[in-house]
Amino acid sequence: MKSQKRDTSKARIESVVADRASIINTLIDKVRCIQDISTVFKEISEELRQILKSDRLLIYQFNPDWSGRVVAESVGKDWIPLLLELDSRVTNEAQAEQEDIVVLDDYLQKTQGGRYLFGQKFSVANDIYGQGFSDCYLETLEKYQAKAYIIVPIFQGEKLWGLLSTYQNDRVRVWQDSETNLMMLMANQLGIAIQQWEYAEQLKQETQSKEIAEKQSNTLAHILYRISRVYDLDEILQIITQELRHVLQSDRFVVYKFNSDWSGQVVTESVGSGWSSLLTQQENNEFPLEERVLMDHDTIENWSTQEYEGIWEADSYFQETEGGRYAYGKKFSAVNDIYTQGFPDCYIQALERYQAKAYIIVPIFQGEELWGLLGTYQNDGVRVWQDSEIDLMVQVANQSAIALQQAEYLEQLKQQTKLAVSAAERAKTIAHILYQIRHSYDIDEIFRIITQEIRRVLQSDRSLIYQFNLDWSGQIVAESVGNGWISLLSRQNNN
Repeated sequence: MKSQKRDTSKARIESVVADRASIINTLIDKVRCIQDISTVFKEISEELRQILKSDRLLIYQFNPDWSGRVVAESVGKDWIPLLLELDSRVTNEAQAEQEDIVVLDDYLQKTQGGRYLFGQKFSVANDIYGQGFSDCYLETLEKYQAKAYIIVPIFQGEKLWGLLSTYQNDRVRVWQDSETNLMMLMANQLGIAIQQWEYAEQLKQETQSKEIAEKQSNTLAHILYRISRVYDLDEILQIITQELRHVLQSDRFVVYKFNSDWSGQVVTESVGSGWSSLLTQQENNEFPLEERVLMDHDTIENWSTQEYEGIWEADSYFQETEGGRYAYGKKFSAVNDIYTQGFPDCYIQALERYQAKAYIIVPIFQGEELWGLLGTYQNDGVRVWQDSEIDLMVQVANQSAIALQQAEYLEQLKQQTKLAVSAAERAKTIAHILYQIRHSYDIDEIFRIITQEIRRVLQSDRSLIYQFNLDWSGQIVAESVGNGWISLLSRQNNN
C-alpha cells in the first residue's frame, strides 16, 4: 500500500514537472518566434507570472545613467499596476525617460549595476523584513506592495541591459531553487531575444538609410534633369519647391529672395493641405513687410559675409572628413525644435506665424553674393532632421545657384538681343522716314509719314505733331492714332 502511494506521488510529481517543462519550452519557442520585442516582453511577463503563481512580474530596462523604466508588467487583479501609477506620476515621455521610475535596488544605481556586473546571477528575498534592508528601501518595496521577490539580471551580450523580477505581495514566500533557475533561464532567453531584435533593427535602419539615400539621389537626378530643360527662373523654382517638399515629406517648402536692403519676399512656395499659404498672405499684405524675413536682420547680414557661426551646425560627417563639400563656405541651419534654441521672442512669434515647429534653411549664392534661401518647414510637430535630408537641401541649393546664374544670363542675352533688334528696327525706321522726307515736297505728307512710322515702331497708341503760334497757343498739325481711340485732330478740326 505504501509503495503504491509512493508510486502515485512520484507519478504526480513527474506529471507536474513534465507539464511545467512543456509550458516552459512553449514559452521559449514563443520568444524565439516573435519578432516584435514589445510582444515578447508582454508574453514573457504574463505567462511566467502564471507559471510562478506570483503577484507581480516586471521587466525593467536600465538607462545609460543607471536609472531605468518598467517596459512590461503582469500583475494580479487585486494589486495596483505599477505602469498605471507611473503614467499618472509622469506628465510626458521625456520626463519618463529621465526619471528613475522604479528603484528596484538602491544599490544598483549608486554602483552602476553593482553585484550583477561582478557575477551575481540572482537576488532572492523570502521576507523583505528579514534581509536587513534600509528603511528607505523597505518603504519603496512597501509602496509597491512587495513582501518577497526574485530579481535576476538580463544581459545583452556583455552589457547589463536590465532586470527580470517577480514579487509576492500577499505574504512572505520561500522561493524554490527551480523557480530561481526558471527566472535565470528566461532572463537568458530575453537577453538573446533583445540582442537579435536590436541586430534586426540595425539591419532595418541600414536598409532604410540605403533606400532613403537612393531615393534622394534619384530625386536630385530627377530635379536636375527637369531644371536642365527649363530656362524660365520661376518655373525652375517651382519644380524645386514641389519636388523637395514631396521627397522630404515636410509641410512647407519656400524659396525666399533678398532685396538689396536685406528685406525680401517669398517667390515660390509649395505647402501641404491644411496650412496657410505664406505666398498668398504676402500677396494680400496680411502681415507687415518686416515680418516676412525668415531670420533676424543681423543673422542675414553676417551670413552674407559668411562670418556667422551662431545657429549654424556643421554636419558631423563633414566635420570628420575635414569639411567635405562644406569646406568652401556652404552652410545651413537645421532646427529640430524652435522652442529649445534660445531664439528671441520676436523670432519665435514670426516662426509661429509661419506655423513652423522645425526647419532647415539653406543659402542660395549667386557667385559670391547671397541671393536667397531654400527653407523647408515641419508644422505639425518637432522633427529630428537627418544628415541625408540636409545634404539633399544643400546639393539642390548649389544646383539652384547654377540654374539661377544660367537663367539670369539667358535673360540678359534675351534683353540684349531685344535691344539690338529694337535698335536695328529704329535705325531702319529712321532711314525709311528720311528717305520719304527727301522724296516728298508736301509738308502734310511728311508729317503723316513721321507720325505713322514713330507710332508703329514705338507701338504706342497715339503719335502727334503740335505746332506753336506766335502767342504760344497752338494746334495739332498731324496725328496717328490706334483703333479704339478718339482722334484729337478730328475733334480739333470739328471745333
